[in-house]
Amino acid sequence: MASNYKEKMKVIPVGRYELEYPWKGNFVNILNNKEFTWHRHERINKLGCGKIFEDYQKVFGGWGNMNVVELVPELKLINGYHYFPHKTMIKMDS
Repeated sequence: MASNYKEKMKVIPVGRYELEYPWKGNFVNILNNKEFTWHRHERINKLGCGKIFEDYQKVFGGWGNMNVVELVPELKLINGYHYFPHKTMIKMDS
Protein backbone atom coordinates (compact mmCIF):
# COMPACT_ATOMS: atom_id res chain seq x y z
CA MET A 1 0.00 0.00 0.00
CA ALA A 2 2.81 2.46 0.87
CA SER A 3 4.60 1.93 -2.45
CA ASN A 4 1.32 2.36 -4.30
CA TYR A 5 0.75 5.58 -2.35
CA LYS A 6 4.14 6.98 -3.42
CA GLU A 7 3.55 6.00 -7.04
CA LYS A 8 0.18 7.77 -7.13
CA MET A 9 1.41 10.98 -5.47
CA LYS A 10 2.41 13.86 -7.70
CA VAL A 11 3.21 17.54 -7.22
CA ILE A 12 1.04 19.83 -9.33
CA PRO A 13 2.42 23.10 -10.78
CA VAL A 14 1.29 25.28 -7.86
CA GLY A 15 3.44 23.16 -5.52
CA ARG A 16 0.61 21.20 -3.92
CA TYR A 17 0.31 17.43 -3.73
CA GLU A 18 -2.32 15.45 -5.57
CA LEU A 19 -3.33 11.89 -4.66
CA GLU A 20 -5.88 9.42 -5.95
CA TYR A 21 -8.20 7.68 -3.55
CA PRO A 22 -6.09 4.63 -2.69
CA TRP A 23 -9.13 2.58 -1.70
CA LYS A 24 -11.17 3.39 -4.80
CA GLY A 25 -8.95 1.85 -7.48
CA ASN A 26 -9.32 3.18 -11.00
CA PHE A 27 -13.01 4.02 -10.94
CA VAL A 28 -13.91 6.71 -13.44
CA ASN A 29 -16.94 8.03 -11.56
CA ILE A 30 -17.18 8.40 -7.82
CA LEU A 31 -20.67 9.05 -6.55
CA ASN A 32 -21.61 12.68 -6.00
CA ASN A 33 -22.52 13.04 -2.32
CA LYS A 34 -23.03 16.81 -2.22
CA GLU A 35 -26.62 16.56 -0.98
CA PHE A 36 -25.64 14.23 1.88
CA THR A 37 -22.72 16.46 2.87
CA TRP A 38 -24.87 19.60 2.65
CA HIS A 39 -27.47 18.10 5.02
CA ARG A 40 -24.69 17.25 7.46
CA HIS A 41 -23.46 20.84 7.23
CA GLU A 42 -26.97 22.13 7.99
CA ARG A 43 -27.25 19.85 11.05
CA ILE A 44 -23.91 21.12 12.34
CA ASN A 45 -25.12 24.70 11.82
CA LYS A 46 -28.30 24.01 13.82
CA LEU A 47 -26.37 22.38 16.65
CA GLY A 48 -23.51 24.85 16.46
CA CYS A 49 -25.07 27.80 18.21
CA GLY A 50 -22.61 29.87 20.14
CA LYS A 51 -18.89 29.69 20.66
CA ILE A 52 -18.21 26.20 19.25
CA PHE A 53 -19.60 27.13 15.83
CA GLU A 54 -17.62 30.39 15.87
CA ASP A 55 -14.47 28.41 16.70
CA TYR A 56 -15.10 26.10 13.74
CA GLN A 57 -15.55 29.10 11.45
CA LYS A 58 -12.20 30.49 12.64
CA VAL A 59 -10.43 27.17 12.04
CA PHE A 60 -11.80 26.73 8.54
CA GLY A 61 -11.20 30.41 7.76
CA GLY A 62 -7.58 29.98 8.85
CA TRP A 63 -7.23 26.88 6.70
CA GLY A 64 -8.64 28.85 3.77
CA ASN A 65 -6.07 31.60 4.32
CA MET A 66 -3.29 28.97 4.34
CA ASN A 67 -4.74 27.30 1.21
CA VAL A 68 -5.30 24.04 3.10
CA VAL A 69 -8.95 24.11 1.99
CA GLU A 70 -10.47 26.04 -0.87
CA LEU A 71 -13.80 26.79 -2.48
CA VAL A 72 -14.56 24.73 -5.57
CA PRO A 73 -15.36 26.97 -8.56
CA GLU A 74 -18.99 26.67 -9.66
CA LEU A 75 -17.99 25.52 -13.17
CA LYS A 76 -16.22 22.49 -11.72
CA LEU A 77 -19.33 21.50 -9.78
CA ILE A 78 -21.36 20.83 -12.93
CA ASN A 79 -19.99 17.29 -13.33
CA GLY A 80 -20.27 16.55 -9.63
CA TYR A 81 -17.64 15.93 -7.04
CA HIS A 82 -17.17 13.71 -4.02
CA TYR A 83 -17.11 15.64 -0.74
CA PHE A 84 -15.45 14.39 2.40
CA PRO A 85 -17.96 15.00 5.18
CA HIS A 86 -16.50 16.78 8.16
CA LYS A 87 -16.33 14.69 11.33
CA THR A 88 -17.01 16.89 14.33
CA MET A 89 -14.16 16.75 16.83
CA ILE A 90 -14.20 18.97 19.88
CA LYS A 91 -11.41 19.13 22.41
CA MET A 92 -12.58 21.51 25.11
CA ASP A 93 -9.24 21.79 26.94
CA SER A 94 -7.16 23.06 24.02
